Amino acid sequence: MSFTAADLTVLEIGLINKCNNVCPLCLRSDKKLMSMLNKNEALRFDALVRFLDTLPNLTRVVLMGALSEPTLYPEFFDLIS
Repeated sequence: MSFTAADLTVLEIGLINKCNNVCPLCLRSDKKLMSMLNKNEALRFDALVRFLDTLPNLTRVVLMGALSEPTLYPEFFDLIS
């Protein structure tokens, strides 16, 4: 089975690898895991917008925050508007 960008209607995406919370059960407390991640790395806004523009039937974007806080993304309000 194959699909194209036109088939994609929902996208789950992580914007940034940064968090200001200290949740006790969070994977961020795993020092080994965190040593493998680039801390405070964020997607480039212009590249993200260009990518989203290639998805003509996108109806929903889910901002993931498994290891991050999406609202810390520098262009967060620009993105959601």
